[in-house]
Amino acid sequence: MWVCGYVRVLNERSEKIGVSHAIRVEKMKRILIIITLALLLLQTASPAAETNASAETASGLAALAPDGGFTNSLVFELKLPEPVDIYFQAPVSNWSGYAAIHAEIEWPGNAPTNAQILAHMMDGDYFWYQQLLPEYLAPGTNHVAICLAPSNRNWLPQGHDGNWHLRALNSPREPGIRIFAREDFSGTAKINNIRFIDREKEPSPPYIRNVRWDEDNIRCHEQLEISFDIPDRYSNPFDSEIIRVWGEFTDRHGQVTVMDGFYFQDYMLRAAPGAPRMVPTGPPLWKIRFAPLTPGAYSFRILARDEAGTSVWGPAAFAAAPAENPGYIRVAEHDPRFFEFSSGKPFHAIGYNIRSPFDNRMDQRYPWADRHDEGWPVYERYFRMMGAHGLNMAEIWMASWSLGLEWGAHWYGYHGLTQYNMIHAWQMDRVVEAAEQHGIYLNVVINNHGKFSETTDREWNDNPFNIVNGGFLERPHEYFSDERAQRLFRELMRYKIARWGASPHIFAWKPFSEVNLTGSRGEPRPHQTRECREWYAMAGEALARSDPYRNMTCTHFSGDYKVQPPALIAVEQVDFCTIDAYHGSQDPLHIVQLMRDSSDFNSRFNKPMLATEFGGSHMGADVRHIEDTIHAANWSSAGMATAGTPMLWWWQLIEEENFFPLYGAFARFMEDVDRRDPQLLMLERPRPLDHTGDITTVSNLLVKVEYAPRKNLQITVDGRPDQRLRLEAMLSPRQAVGWIYDAAEFARIAPQAEAVHTAAELQIKALRNGSYKLETWDTRAGRAIEVIDLRVNDGTIKHALPPFTRDIAFKLLRTGPL
Repeated sequence: MWVCGYVRVLNERSEKIGVSHAIRVEKMKRILIIITLALLLLQTASPAAETNASAETASGLAALAPDGGFTNSLVFELKLPEPVDIYFQAPVSNWSGYAAIHAEIEWPGNAPTNAQILAHMMDGDYFWYQQLLPEYLAPGTNHVAICLAPSNRNWLPQGHDGNWHLRALNSPREPGIRIFAREDFSGTAKINNIRFIDREKEPSPPYIRNVRWDEDNIRCHEQLEISFDIPDRYSNPFDSEIIRVWGEFTDRHGQVTVMDGFYFQDYMLRAAPGAPRMVPTGPPLWKIRFAPLTPGAYSFRILARDEAGTSVWGPAAFAAAPAENPGYIRVAEHDPRFFEFSSGKPFHAIGYNIRSPFDNRMDQRYPWADRHDEGWPVYERYFRMMGAHGLNMAEIWMASWSLGLEWGAHWYGYHGLTQYNMIHAWQMDRVVEAAEQHGIYLNVVINNHGKFSETTDREWNDNPFNIVNGGFLERPHEYFSDERAQRLFRELMRYKIARWGASPHIFAWKPFSEVNLTGSRGEPRPHQTRECREWYAMAGEALARSDPYRNMTCTHFSGDYKVQPPALIAVEQVDFCTIDAYHGSQDPLHIVQLMRDSSDFNSRFNKPMLATEFGGSHMGADVRHIEDTIHAANWSSAGMATAGTPMLWWWQLIEEENFFPLYGAFARFMEDVDRRDPQLLMLERPRPLDHTGDITTVSNLLVKVEYAPRKNLQITVDGRPDQRLRLEAMLSPRQAVGWIYDAAEFARIAPQAEAVHTAAELQIKALRNGSYKLETWDTRAGRAIEVIDLRVNDGTIKHALPPFTRDIAFKLLRTGPL
């Protein structure tokens, strides 16, 4: 099919350019805006002209003449050596279906014979390409052909090192030609018969070539990255119905693991005024990331399938050495209140929320620091400091403003639905690498609530799913029931799992932050609906099918445990639940009671629970309050059936106020603590709490034991309970772990003050006889005050605690056989 474009002619004085000099973008933008406005005014003033334009465009003739009408040819003035810029536009915005632009240029007989044509184009991310056509314009008719094929290496990058590629044609910006010469000349020339040549479909399946990988030092639970090329002929390489690439890996026992491949573009940081700039480097290619789970010999092959058929490369072989890391994090098999590594090692989450590199609320609440958005590189610094102090977990959001892959094309780097942001994908690679290097495990948020909310942190008006933005959803809640939206979610997660799912440092996928804040006013909140429950079941099943590493899936609710809908938490495909723990109390110990109640409420679901946001109210608190709250939240978590420490929201404060030692002290205490034991119970048994929703699907409640921990573990002074001292602890017949604190004066006692409590005694009963080690810890310094080996013969120990100021921690661990 022959398709004509329309042509815009600009004769604007500019400096002479050479082959390597790009046309000034900002000047061109201003000119295009002026022309567009002029056309709109002309069409508004002349209804007849508008009718004719529509008819001619429909017939394929769409050349813009200087008077605003449409024609199939154009006469333009020459005032050489001033260059002439001619801009093309096709009837469609996506040019990936075109193979070339053809045109005829009538060149005057007395014009210079050294005139040349420079073709130019920017891709959707404003990266510039240009090529100098080799032929000089000759008097008479010149047949000009501009090849758009992705294999055309005459397209040279300007200001970056990326290769010309097919996706550059998806939404090209300012495509056109520049005619220039070095001699003076005035006159006229003519361009005729502009047409676009359709790209022919490839008749054969996509061949796989140039396969390479690093065969050295492949270990279990570490990623083998395989890179290779397939033909660059897919305008949307992210849609598995258009092109699917995958690897099949067979271990020595014949077990086959399938891992999807993914489209990849490399980038590099280039110095630029103000801040480094990310620019593409090299050609797009494909990758598969695979982590062997068992040692030994492996073989693999690569497959690629499109509408023309399937190609296979391989087999090839490699060997995997035994693992050096503990593997992937799971819900503990024998005590699902907690987490464990696939190697069997326990995991107690210690960390905080790093939603994105920057948060405006930090400046609103804590304005004494000069902060700026440092962008994704800040994660490396945060993770390095976290790892150095023993922290092991962070939550990050893949949101429109940071690390997201899919958003409206009016935001830089985005291209609407199904076309993923390759700049952010490369940044996420660096974030995951930093997490791996420093021992941080990532709870990754897929959808921030504002994307699908008309009430809270509203982004629905910008969401590409919104029908007013070219999407197909009229209201946010339709996302949970629309089959097209569900397919796009599966495709998005297929890509994310292929690219990052093999990393053991992906702790879990969180499909939504604060899902109860989605939806519209005047409608039921989606999180209370059957459609939302079915959506989470769908999401969990899709992730399980795509992810051979079975990374976990969780829910999240704004507010505390009282907003949790039991029916949604009970969905089988939801592995664990996360909540907020904000509150308005001035007492830093309020977090202790709130987390105790949260643990009680969630115990019925037989799943781990974490608070992934807290820190005073949702608008913060004073810094001393934050510091005391972190301390109390960390140490009390050892004595509660929660799967980790509550995660502070005000992440920049942790660095600015150097709160890292608060975490480091607790991390050292927990190094040898393993709480996975259904008989290990909190001092207070779970008690009935007000709730709403159907919980009939909840089953397999935690195993209860016949002894009463509250009566068997206590703190006394002179043989009597002390009203000031409280105990958050867990006790089983074989261990005890807990935190003792001054509940009356905690906020008023300076941590470094002289010892206040000098006569407290710890009493533990109902223990199995045997050998134990009792440690008491200075919670501020993060070190043991005393370590005592003892023998239990009558099921009871009594131990006079060392003097302490406002709190002290202990752990009683069995050292001998049962």
